[in-house]
Amino acid sequence: MQAQQLAQWQRLANTLGQKALVKLDKAKVEYRVPLAGAKIQDGLMHMNTSFPGLALEYREMNGQWQRWSHGVKVTLPVAVRARSADDKRAGRMLILRDSS
Repeated sequence: MQAQQLAQWQRLANTLGQKALVKLDKAKVEYRVPLAGAKIQDGLMHMNTSFPGLALEYREMNGQWQRWSHGVKVTLPVAVRARSADDKRAGRMLILRDSS
């Protein structure tokens, strides 16, 4: 049951992120861009969002926003955010800090 539910959620999230949000942007509907998630693992920052297909960005403090690609080495603190499907709007920024 859980495996089927997870598969259905992944299909829905992919459809929203890669098709439906693009159509909403074209119709000028300003939906809330979801938060980006991030963690540091083995010295590299990994990011995700609830809707695959949205661009993810990060910025080291006082730096410029950069596109995230798999496993980036960063210096904490670092800000992260997602972009709308048409790349014209940014979601809310979250800051990843050193926990020690």
